[in-house]
Amino acid sequence: MAVVSNYPKLSADWLRHEKDARLHRKQVTILAATGNLATGAVLGQILAGAATSAAKAGGNTGGGSLTLDATTPKLVGVKAGVYKVRAIGLAANGGIFSVHDPDEIYIGNYTIGGPDFANQIKFAMADSGTDFAVGDGFDITVAAGSGKWAYYDPTAVNGCAVPRGILLDARDVSGGADVAGVVVTGEAEIVAIGLAWGAAVDDADKKSAGVALLAKLGFQTRQLS
Repeated sequence: MAVVSNYPKLSADWLRHEKDARLHRKQVTILAATGNLATGAVLGQILAGAATSAAKAGGNTGGGSLTLDATTPKLVGVKAGVYKVRAIGLAANGGIFSVHDPDEIYIGNYTIGGPDFANQIKFAMADSGTDFAVGDGFDITVAAGSGKWAYYDPTAVNGCAVPRGILLDARDVSGGADVAGVVVTGEAEIVAIGLAWGAAVDDADKKSAGVALLAKLGFQTRQLS
């Protein structure tokens, strides 16, 4: 007959060794209504807030406009800060624009009249009146997020698409109030089968992808399944 254990899960079930707990543990605020979290819950951090757009400082020669997508202005991988959309190629009633993220990394071009730009942010542009000049453009500002923590979710557009740490001790955050907790942020040896995942990580492939991202934080995995 199988033996069923009712003992609560322990951190030792997933955390086997830490290089230096003083350096790689962090007290955090877990977002209200995240759920009843077990030790070993893989968490992300809400780093990106609302997105807004405006013409670049000093205004534009051209009379066109930029409109953020009404449903999904932010996409997976979005960063807090200012995205710069600048004209690099001229055309009558159009133009080509380069897009750089808040770290000044080039992430693609957009052509007026073409498909929506959809890398980290999603927008479309239209020409009206005077044509754009080289250097014209728009700034898209993504506000900083709350900094609170919630389950890692590879589809999230608030920063939680990247895991940032693993919950050390279980916390019930199913109510309407935020709850304090402690996460291990890296440089530790873990057992992947002992980790706890949110509803969005619902198959082995997604768990493996999450474990691969944890490795970038310095987590070494002893057991994958």
